[in-house]
Amino acid sequence: MDKFTKIVLNVPHASDEFPRNSWEGDIFKHVEDLTDWYTDEIFKPFFDVEGVTMVRFPYSRFYCDAERLEDDVMDGIGQGICYTRYKECERLVDEVERDEVMKCWVGHQDNLSREIVEGTLLIDCHSFTDDGSEIDICIGFNDDWSKPSDDVIELVKSHFEGYLGMKVGINKPYSNSITPKCNIPYKSLMIEVNKRRYLNEDRGFKASAYKLHDRINNLYRKLIE
Repeated sequence: MDKFTKIVLNVPHASDEFPRNSWEGDIFKHVEDLTDWYTDEIFKPFFDVEGVTMVRFPYSRFYCDAERLEDDVMDGIGQGICYTRYKECERLVDEVERDEVMKCWVGHQDNLSREIVEGTLLIDCHSFTDDGSEIDICIGFNDDWSKPSDDVIELVKSHFEGYLGMKVGINKPYSNSITPKCNIPYKSLMIEVNKRRYLNEDRGFKASAYKLHDRINNLYRKLIE
């Protein structure tokens, strides 16, 4: 099985920071639902796990979605890099703010690219709101040069499968993984955690959150040389 010299953690949606006055409508309920609460804590490497670096985006996707692509198809419904619409809510964005949003997006992509070295695995770290799905852990990847080997995907799957009764989905309910431009070849894998696995209804940590954090760090140890 492939081993990696470095793991770069991309945490794009853990923040709820954005200028509220640019949105019309009750955007706060959607922020509550779509923020990947505490993924920066759940995926944070232990101090004794070497070779793992986290790049956390400091703003909410309702200001800048660091995961979207340039000319993203979602821009057609107002949910590209710079959101202008989400369900019943609308955002008024002038050209100055749009330029600032794009600078933030480019900056995050550059921050990721700078961390990539030969033999890197980029892990795209997310959570998703429990909608009744039986899936607890979703593993996503692209069907291109960035896809890790089948052995790596199977290792990640088996690492979580059955642990605390967890069920793992492969490219479901979500698929793909971020691939910032870089001249150095690397692999990319998304891991999404169902929020019910670590959050209470009041958004406090369940006891299982600490076990999940430990489990994720044990995965890093398995993947890195």
